[in-house]
Amino acid sequence: HQNGPLGEGKVLWGCITCPWHGYQYNLADGCAPAPFTEKIATYKLKLVGSTVLLDPNALPPGTYVEPVVIGGAS
Repeated sequence: HQNGPLGEGKVLWGCITCPWHGYQYNLADGCAPAPFTEKIATYKLKLVGSTVLLDPNALPPGTYVEPVVIGGAS
């Protein structure tokens, strides 16, 4: 997002927040919450044992990606 470091942003309520600009994006599809319409690329993830693998090939902005669940829900 505008060359900001999204990877350093905080995750709250299923959204990542850009630490530079405060923009938010849904982790599952890269879409900004309504009423905003901006979208960012998403990436396929795969859980193998306790390792999360990320496909480095970006999907089109706004593409839904099934979340990877780490650990069991209690």
